[in-house]
Amino acid sequence: HPFEPGFLWDAGIGPLIPFSIRGAAWYQGESNASTDWRVRQHDVLFPLLVSDWRKQWGLGDFQFLYVQLPRMERPWWPMFRESQRLLLGQLSNVGMAITIDLGDPNDVHPREKREVGRRLARLALGKGSGPLPLTLTVSGKQATVVFSDKLRTRDNGMVAGFEAAGSDGVYHPAHATIAGDRAVVTSSFVPRIRSVRYAWAPVPTANVVGDTGLPASPFELHHIVQLKG
Repeated sequence: HPFEPGFLWDAGIGPLIPFSIRGAAWYQGESNASTDWRVRQHDVLFPLLVSDWRKQWGLGDFQFLYVQLPRMERPWWPMFRESQRLLLGQLSNVGMAITIDLGDPNDVHPREKREVGRRLARLALGKGSGPLPLTLTVSGKQATVVFSDKLRTRDNGMVAGFEAAGSDGVYHPAHATIAGDRAVVTSSFVPRIRSVRYAWAPVPTANVVGDTGLPASPFELHHIVQLKG
């Protein structure tokens, strides 16, 4: 069975090692997002895969690009997308194509393959992807998320897709306003915000994009409380 350990490597990747490459583009993850346990396993397996490919080829840290899973009605996909996003801070010379605006709720093989390829090509050419969250700060009843790019909404309407949670970890709908590269988040249900997430659903209602029109990445960020003494 192709899921058996080592089979896909021996059959597909290992024989390519003698050939020189400039980088790799990767679209995979559906089978790794089937359960909570599989997602947590992916947290370890994916950076290991990238590091091992680089070691096996012996070409240094060649560029490794991958696709964050698109929209589909699968319960663990939000957590899996976060696992994919976090790789950006773990390894060098990696890039993620954000596709949260693409996909089909009922089909694991979405039809917009040309657009997925275009976004991977943008990364390979150094043109970047959609906005990524950088930091979360909290002041009183509001939280501010700083992104890697200037923000706007796709339809120039109200911002959609943000949620906030307090110290209990329970998320509630949140209101967000954007200015430049920042989103200011408040919620009438959460007097003191401790966490913010965006597009955190298998098929989210979310509309934040960057200057290029590419979508912002789904994410979950937590405010770190510094304890005295």
